Amino acid sequence: MSEPAIGQKTGALTMTREGVQLNTFEEAFRYATAVVRSGLAPKGDNAEAVVVKLQIGAELGLTPMRALAGVVVVNGKPTLEGHLALGLIRSKGYPVEVFAEGEGDNRRGVFVSKRDGKDIRVEFSLADAKRAGLASKETYKSYLDDMLIWKAVSRASKRYFSDVINGLDVAEHVADYTRANVERVAAPALPPPESPDPIMELLPPSRVEIDPETGQPVEDPPQGKLL
Repeated sequence: MSEPAIGQKTGALTMTREGVQLNTFEEAFRYATAVVRSGLAPKGDNAEAVVVKLQIGAELGLTPMRALAGVVVVNGKPTLEGHLALGLIRSKGYPVEVFAEGEGDNRRGVFVSKRDGKDIRVEFSLADAKRAGLASKETYKSYLDDMLIWKAVSRASKRYFSDVINGLDVAEHVADYTRANVERVAAPALPPPESPDPIMELLPPSRVEIDPETGQPVEDPPQGKLL
C-alpha cells in the first residue's frame, strides 16, 4: 500500500505538515488504534489510553505525535515530560534558560525566565533533594544535574506558567513521588459480652406478650389487620 502524500485525505483524516487533523472521536480512535498496532505507543498503552493523551495534547495545542511523545502517565497521573513543558512555555514567547551551577550540597538546577516585566528565577538544590529524601535514588546519583534542573522546571511551571501547561505536573517531578506504606492493622477481637449483657440492661423492658397456653410470644398482627 502506498503511503498517503502530505495533504492527502485518507478517509476522514487529513495528513498535513502540522500533523494529522482529528476532528471526531471516531477519527481519534482510528488513529490511536493505528498507533498501537504500529508499536509506537508507549508500552502498556491501549487505544483508549492513546485517545486520552491525544485529547490532553489537543487542549494544549499540540499535534497528535507531539502529544504522544511528551504526555506520559506517572503513578496514574497524566503529566508532561520536562522538555515538553519547556517547549510550551517557549512557544508562548517567554524566554527561558535552564542550567546547573554550584558545588556540593549547593549544586542546584536553575530556571530563569521573564513574565509581565518581572524576572523569574527558580532553583532546586542537592540540599533540597536530601531534605526530601530523593538524593539516594539511582536517578539522582547517575543524572544529578538533569534531575535538579527538571525539579526547578516543575516548580517554575506550576508557580508561574500553570496557564500554559494547563496545571499539569512535570513527569520527572511526579516520578519522585512514592506511595506511603499503609500498614493494615486487624481490628482486635471483641471479648464476649458479660452476663448479663450490660448493653442489654440499658434497653427498655420487653413488651412482648406471652401466650399463657403455649408459653410462646404473641406475634404482632400484620400491618393493616385490626385486632
